[in-house]
Amino acid sequence: MPLPQRSRHWARVLRLTCLAAMAVLTLTALYVSFQLDGFIAENARRFGMADTYRASGITRALLVPGIWGMLAVALYTLWQMATLFACFAQGDALTPGTAQAIHRVGGGLLALAALGVLGHTATGLVLSIDAAPGQRVFSIGLDHADIGFALAGGLMSLIGGVMQQALEIRSENESFV
Repeated sequence: MPLPQRSRHWARVLRLTCLAAMAVLTLTALYVSFQLDGFIAENARRFGMADTYRASGITRALLVPGIWGMLAVALYTLWQMATLFACFAQGDALTPGTAQAIHRVGGGLLALAALGVLGHTATGLVLSIDAAPGQRVFSIGLDHADIGFALAGGLMSLIGGVMQQALEIRSENESFV
């Protein structure tokens, strides 16, 4: 049974929202990559480094790939969400494609949670390269967003896996009838 028209409409809206978010995130990463001073200053303050902190070329060179790595995972997750919403917009609710997309969204959210923790730690370590003695930091941070991403990612992965199993059982049962 296909999804109701109202659900299909909202799926189209949410798919476009995901695509717009992908564009905004990419533009933001471009901006931050070319305007690293603000990013560095904000993070240096956050880690309690002196206002006189100055980043070297190596620090800058290490921060940019981190920004783009985090962006890649966010874009992957948003793309999988857009794929799921496209399935829903076509009226597909219980198909292998939707189950796979849900599972992949979960994987992306779990990766975002892990990168949130690792990114915080890596940023502190990279900024410490140029910090004055006594101001170097090693910090592991767990943000509420990281916890939310981890829980949502686990839930989505589990739902996607259970859907795949349910579809296999349904297919097996249909072959007997």
